[in-house]
Amino acid sequence: MKKRTAAVLVAVLVVVLAAAGIMYLNPTPARLIGRMARNLEKVSSVEAEVSAEYEGSVTVRVLGMPVETSLMINTDLDVEAVTQPAAAHIEGRVGGTVYKFSADTPLECYVREEDGGSAAYMSTDSAHWIRHMRKDSGSESSLTGPDSKLVLGLIQKILSGEIKAELAKETVTICGQEAYRISIGISGDILQQIVEIIYSSGNAVNIPEGLDVRDAGTKCELYIYKKKNLPARLTIDCAPLGNAVMQSLLGKQDLAGAADRFTVTATFTGYNTIDSIEVPEEVVSSAVESSESLLGILIPGL
Repeated sequence: MKKRTAAVLVAVLVVVLAAAGIMYLNPTPARLIGRMARNLEKVSSVEAEVSAEYEGSVTVRVLGMPVETSLMINTDLDVEAVTQPAAAHIEGRVGGTVYKFSADTPLECYVREEDGGSAAYMSTDSAHWIRHMRKDSGSESSLTGPDSKLVLGLIQKILSGEIKAELAKETVTICGQEAYRISIGISGDILQQIVEIIYSSGNAVNIPEGLDVRDAGTKCELYIYKKKNLPARLTIDCAPLGNAVMQSLLGKQDLAGAADRFTVTATFTGYNTIDSIEVPEEVVSSAVESSESLLGILIPGL
């Protein structure tokens, strides 16, 4: 009887291990994203390299006359963020060209929880600082990323198939590590829901009220580290959303604008390597209050 019981246990163990092997060798977008979401809950800090490239056209006024000209913006930022207490440090450069003017500006920013909300300390010369305060709207703090309502909602839509996701057959190498690549298509209706969630949550991005992006479906590429089961890279085609925002903002001024290309890429280079992020006392003491947000400084009108 004992031998028979042992044989049954061995058989069950073989089946379980085989099933686990099939799950590992034959991953699906749902399995990978679900596992990634669970692992993200254990993350205490993140390091990332974030870049944005924008090419398009915009109408500007020269001597009172509307003139259509090209607009280019490129941003390269190094981002560090911790969760307890929530804080972030951003440093890099923002460049751009519009009409006959070009600029290449350094940028440094600290963000932390403060006075019942989040405070952003920003500088373009490391000497003069401004402080922008956003009061807590009752939603989860988004200092280190989008709030949980948005993230969980997107994951649920991917798992249910409402958002289409396709896993590439071949893996890629990111930061010297093997990573899966998942292509995700987001319809205009889903994008509209995302915009409304961001708007209602009091996010730092001042999205134009009444913005309609139902005709602005988009796509993104999500890369997941194979061993860590954590995000490796996220690339988003923001051109459809950029067009909708430009039309909403400039239309009020009887102007026009269009985004030919607008891509945002975040490469996650490290996890759980930072204990805390402190805002230097000289930054806090010298900062001048401003109503302008970080994105409002980078892209006027947002």
